[in-house]
Amino acid sequence: MPSKTLLYRVGYLVTAPLFPLLRRFAPNLVTTTEALGPAMIAVARTGAVSVPGSCGPRTSTGWAGAPRTSDNSLSGHPSRT
Repeated sequence: MPSKTLLYRVGYLVTAPLFPLLRRFAPNLVTTTEALGPAMIAVARTGAVSVPGSCGPRTSTGWAGAPRTSDNSLSGHPSRT
């Protein structure tokens, strides 16, 4: 589906020929939806890797400061074991 914004359409038209070159000479800078989809599903299943300073401290039962239920699990989320 094309963008409604002319500037975006022109930008896509101009940069589209560069992607095969980037994929060949700098493959670590380009991804595909075929690679992105399974990665998103893996994160949804197992959780994201905690990066220091990204979203706050991670505890053994979840994110520090997150609301807890009576059994000390994250509110509204199944606990990950």
